[in-house]
Formats: sequence, C-alpha cells, structure tokens
Amino acid sequence: MFRSIRLRLTSLCALMLLLTLSACSEDKQQQQTQAEQQQEASAAAAVEKAQQKATEALEKAKASVEEAKQAVEKTVDNAVKQGAVAVEDAKKELTQASAAVRDQASATTQQVVEKTKAATAPAAEKANLLVASSSQKLNELTSKVQGIDSADTATASTVQKGAKVVVPETIALENKFGTVTLTHKFHGETYGCTTCHGDSTPGPFELTKDLAHSTMCKDCHKSSGGPVGCSECHIK
Repeated sequence: MFRSIRLRLTSLCALMLLLTLSACSEDKQQQQTQAEQQQEASAAAAVEKAQQKATEALEKAKASVEEAKQAVEKTVDNAVKQGAVAVEDAKKELTQASAAVRDQASATTQQVVEKTKAATAPAAEKANLLVASSSQKLNELTSKVQGIDSADTATASTVQKGAKVVVPETIALENKFGTVTLTHKFHGETYGCTTCHGDSTPGPFELTKDLAHSTMCKDCHKSSGGPVGCSECHIK
C-alpha cells in the first residue's frame, strides 16, 4: 500500500515536474517570441525611419536640383541678354564709326573739290575770258567775211556781165596774236587774182594758219621781199 502511494506520489511529482518544465518552456518560448517581436518591431521602425530619411533626402535633392536648374536658366538668360546688349552696342559703335568715316570721306572730298576749284579757278576764268574774246572776234570776223562774201559775189556777178570788178581796199583778219590787215586791192593789182584765188572765179576762201605761214603768204613774202616776222603782220 505504501508502495502504491509512493508510486502515485512519484508519478504525481513527475507530472508536476513535467508541468513545471512545460510551463517554463512556454514562458521561455513566450519570452523568446516577445523578444523576436520586439526585434522585428525595432527593425521595422528602423526601416521606416530609414525610408523616411531617404524620402526626406530625396526631396531635398530634388529641391537642390530644381534650384540649380533655375540658377542655370537665370545665368543663361542673363548671358543671352548681356550678349544681345553687347551686340546692339557693337552695332551702334559700328554704325557711328561708319558714319564718321563717311563724314570724314565727304569732308575730305569736299576739301579736295574746293582746293581743285581754287587751283583751277584762275585758269578757268582765263579760259572763259579767252573763249568769250575768241567768240566775239569770231563773230566780228564772220560779219566781215559775210560782208566780203557779199562784195565778192557782187564782183563775180559784175565780172560775168563784163563790167569793171570792184574789190575791197583791205581785208582785216583778226586772231588772238593780233589783227592781220591784208591790202587786198594792192595784192590783186600787183600779183593778179589767180595768185591767191586760182583759175576759178574770185571769191571768199578759208585762209588757214598753215596756208598763210607757207605757200600762200609767207613763202611769197620771202621771195618778193614782203614782211615775214610775226609782229610785222600781226598788229595788236
């Protein structure tokens, strides 16, 4: 009986021991589970915190990039504006320089023209006076030649009718070296009309400088003892 009770007590002790061990094991497992849960929670919190910090860093990086972009755009705009202003200034300076060059060239040209006018004015005035004088003398000579022509025409008409030829006493030939007075009647009576007029009917003809200075006048004067010097024939 005691043995049976001992066995029961032993079994009961063993059962209590098992229960105690089981309870300790459960407590240990529960504690381990709580520790793991705490670690997991801490890890999750750390991950969330890291993600939050990463998000904040990313936002800051985006803001920095945007600020840098705006700064670059502003710098580019300022550079473009400054370049445009510099180009306009260069255009203005070039325009002013071109205008100055044109003005200087115009002034230089005007000075050259004025100097040329001043240098050539005396010669031009002298030429104008000479032209006017020559024109006046030519008109006078033309009038005299026309008078001579009329007289010679009348003379030719009279010759054809068999009447006495009436010739002018003298003929004045004017030029810039002085008037040459031709003793027309004396030459006609002394040397005959054909000496100057040839075989044709006497009438007006052009007495050129070359003709007067050669066979027509000067050569004849040399052979007949007439005047040959310039001042002897040309009288101013």
